[in-house]
Amino acid sequence: MSTLIRMTTLAAAVFFVGAASAGSPPEEVGRVVSIPRNGEVVERAPAEIEMRFSTRLRLRGHLIRIFDADRRVRASGQPVATKEFTRLHMPVFGYLQQGRYTVEWSAATAGGEALAGSFTFVVRTTAGR
Repeated sequence: MSTLIRMTTLAAAVFFVGAASAGSPPEEVGRVVSIPRNGEVVERAPAEIEMRFSTRLRLRGHLIRIFDADRRVRASGQPVATKEFTRLHMPVFGYLQQGRYTVEWSAATAGGEALAGSFTFVVRTTAGR
């Protein structure tokens, strides 16, 4: 299977993950689950982005970037996989105001496969972070 087909399949899975899990506890649907979930409205800016994968990841070689509605990078980092190699965590340093954000990410599997996708979330208020 070509990388383009895998990336397209993964992007569709990310979309359906958010649609299927909105308003419910995180469940794995497809290959990846994000916290915040795709399309989720959060009361305040998240302190971190978490991604859960159904496949093992390499220790390093991952990227997560958060863009505001004007496509300005508001947070960026190279998260390291957790000890079970199926999760990525990236602290969100910086101030995310009210508004819609897009998270773009890339990850490398233990088998060398390149994965990439994106999801959105909305920050309802800036109070109490």
